[in-house]
Amino acid sequence: MSKRCLLLTVLVAVVGCAGGSPLVGQTDATSSAGQCGHAAGLGDGKPGSCGVGRALLACEFANGAGCGCVTNDVTCEGCAGSNCTNQCNANEYAVSCGGIGPGDPSITYADPPATCRFATANPGGIAYYCCPCL
Repeated sequence: MSKRCLLLTVLVAVVGCAGGSPLVGQTDATSSAGQCGHAAGLGDGKPGSCGVGRALLACEFANGAGCGCVTNDVTCEGCAGSNCTNQCNANEYAVSCGGIGPGDPSITYADPPATCRFATANPGGIAYYCCPCL
């Protein structure tokens, strides 16, 4: 399973007001809607492909610092002890597209499916989306 973590206080400020589904009491991120199919080709691990997960988590620590990720879990790696909220609705899955910096010029980054809605982006060049389950 591929996780893209972003450890930015900015993320909490940007997506913290965006709403979403708290994950309190769930055993995994799929429990909010059962199975959630996604578009073919997402998360296939090929260079430039978009990452995919059941949740787009925005997490905040008591000191105000934040972190987040696209994941199938209820927390993000490196975010232990934080309070996380899923920025996608129960009938959506999360997608991350793009890469940090100019990167390898031979890689063409994929776009998210057209039915996805923009959720947030980080300054490094990765954009995050919530997409309706198929």
